[in-house]
Amino acid sequence: MTRKIVYLEWSDAVANSNWAETKTAEHWADESNFFVQTIGWIIKETKNYICIAASWKEEDDLCDEKFASLQKIPIGWIKKRIDLTKYIQ
Repeated sequence: MTRKIVYLEWSDAVANSNWAETKTAEHWADESNFFVQTIGWIIKETKNYICIAASWKEEDDLCDEKFASLQKIPIGWIKKRIDLTKYIQ
């Protein structure tokens, strides 16, 4: 079985647990960004999210298909997507 592999650029949620005065908190909210670049095999994709794995082991005579390092990313957070499947065939 061939699985699709994708490159994704996405903005993740970010948090700051420090106390801050109003202007500092507002500045942090305006300026903070956690931009992520990820490559992975698609496990499942819906209208709400994509689930990918950094590692994939195809099924064979000795074991079932397996995945490692799973990520579930909301579709709305994805800024860029490139299908890499043709490059690994």
